[in-house]
Amino acid sequence: MSQEAALRTAVKRVIDQNRSIGYTPSRFIQATEDGMAINIFDVCERLLTSPETLEHLEPAVTKYRTLLTLEDEVARDPTALGLSEAAHKSANERVQYFTQICPGRRP
Repeated sequence: MSQEAALRTAVKRVIDQNRSIGYTPSRFIQATEDGMAINIFDVCERLLTSPETLEHLEPAVTKYRTLLTLEDEVARDPTALGLSEAAHKSANERVQYFTQICPGRRP
């Protein structure tokens, strides 16, 4: 599977899992064009490194303990789904932060 296909699959997995637990990630869906954005790498890079994204994620992460995020997907993938080192680092830091603000979090 190409890096692009893997990233698109991860984005769709996040959207599907979020919906399955009762949360609709509207901003994420819009930004990624439901995983079909032509510039999916650029979009995901911005989402992972933007402080604004983190502000929008915090309430959802604390409300939905099992919420899967793009950060989770990128942090656990050995290739960071083809994203930059900066995006991978940010994803790892955010996953740690999510665990701090929501102890027992299980994505």
